[in-house]
Amino acid sequence: MIVKNLIQQFNQLNESQQAEFRSAIAVCTTESRFSPAWEAEIHRRMQRIQDGETTFSDSEVVEKRLAKEYGVSF
Repeated sequence: MIVKNLIQQFNQLNESQQAEFRSAIAVCTTESRFSPAWEAEIHRRMQRIQDGETTFSDSEVVEKRLAKEYGVSF
């Protein structure tokens, strides 16, 4: 639920604050660069989150479903 809370807090920031946050995150992640295709996909997914076009699932629910369907355990 931490990620969901962070996203909610991020969405409460104004555009300038969001841009500053993105810049800070970019600085923190410069060592793990993604390919241009993955960068575009990440931005597309972030935009869907910001636009409210996607839903979230509790990690425990997802873990149980993966365990049941694929035998994966965490």
